Amino acid sequence: MFNYKIKLKKITKLPKTTMTGAEIILWSKLRIKQNGDNQFFRQKRIGNYRVDFYCPTSKLVIILDGGQINSEEKRAKDKAMDRYFKKMGYKVLRFQNSDVRRKIRNVMGEINRNVINFPNLGVKQGF
Repeated sequence: MFNYKIKLKKITKLPKTTMTGAEIILWSKLRIKQNGDNQFFRQKRIGNYRVDFYCPTSKLVIILDGGQINSEEKRAKDKAMDRYFKKMGYKVLRFQNSDVRRKIRNVMGEINRNVINFPNLGVKQGF
C-alpha cells in the first residue's frame, strides 16, 4: 500500500461530485473506456498526493491544472510532485482545463499514446 499523510484522507473523502467542468468532460471520456480496456480512477490518492485521474495498468497519472496563479511556489510543488511520481515509475500528464474544454481530441490523443493496451490474450483477432 502507499504511504500517505493522514490530513489528505479527509480531502480524498470529499464527494466525488465536486468536479470541475474540465474534470467532468475528461471523466466522461475516460470512464467509458474510449481508450481500450484501460480502467481509470478519479481523485486517487497516491503517496502524499491526490491526482485527478489514474490508470494503474499503465502507471499513468493525469493532473488537470486550472486557472490558479502560476507562482514560483506552485511550480516548485508541481516539480516535486512530478519527481516523486517519476521516481515511483509513473508517467505524468498535465493538461490545462482550457485544453480539455477546447481541445479534447488532442488531450485524448495524448492520453491514448501513453496508455498500455494489453491485447485480449484469449481471443484471436483478425479472424
